[in-house]
Amino acid sequence: MFPGKSLVESVKLFSKKINALTSVVEEYTLKTYTRFYFDTFFHQYKLFQCVFSTEREKLQISMDLSVDVPSEPCQLKSGKELAVWEYQEKIRAVEEREEQAKIEREEAFKRVQEEDRLAMEDNQKNVDNTHAPIERQVL
Repeated sequence: MFPGKSLVESVKLFSKKINALTSVVEEYTLKTYTRFYFDTFFHQYKLFQCVFSTEREKLQISMDLSVDVPSEPCQLKSGKELAVWEYQEKIRAVEEREEQAKIEREEAFKRVQEEDRLAMEDNQKNVDNTHAPIERQVL
């Protein structure tokens, strides 16, 4: 292709190049090549000029990607052996169960205290509402 040249100028340049090859290549081969070139390339010359010589808009595909950076790993000197860690986890689990049991015991104790207080109030009301026998009458 001859960028920036008209079809007529391109045909002239093509014929000059073909004439330069006549001493090297057989005439039949040149005719076949020229026929093929005119049937394919020069037939669509304006299309080739448009596609290959004009600047086109570049297609840019972009996508946002969020990257989560991992937290800083612990230093190896602060690490524990697996057996020690498992033992400490068992102790922690026992302590959590004991704390939960303590909270449940305190709630049960408060419930019993409230029940006792209500029972004592009922008894006091019963005592206050009963008539005591009169031992002496004052005249």
